[in-house]
Amino acid sequence: MKHSFLILFCLFALNSGVKAGNYKMIPFEQLPETSRKFIKDHFPDLKISYTAKEVDFLELSYKVIFADGNKLEFSRSGQWKEIDFKFSAIPPSAVPQPILDFVAQNHSQQNVLEIDRERWKTEVKLSNEMELNFDNDYNFIGLDD
Repeated sequence: MKHSFLILFCLFALNSGVKAGNYKMIPFEQLPETSRKFIKDHFPDLKISYTAKEVDFLELSYKVIFADGNKLEFSRSGQWKEIDFKFSAIPPSAVPQPILDFVAQNHSQQNVLEIDRERWKTEVKLSNEMELNFDNDYNFIGLDD
């Protein structure tokens, strides 16, 4: 019985590993409405290279890659999770206003290149490689080393 349970557990673990990070290309129209609106409102002139749905164990997310290599990631509900513009500044309209205000006041010569919204904080990467941390209300809480 122990041996059977161990084999079953190993098969489950191997099967789960294969499915982790499973991407499936989807048409733009299959993104959640919230995601489509965000893209149309803030990135109307950027050409989309592809859109994908990712299933990672129990978590579902959506990825959008633009032709210039910049990326967006959305949650299951369509809310943005990550905006990654390594090659250019994120359009100001896509950056939460409190973050824009903080950067303008304290880092006026820098552009926001990346925003990563996590469960308890939002990380912001500037063009000078500095990483700023904000709480869920976008209050500045510190720097990342």
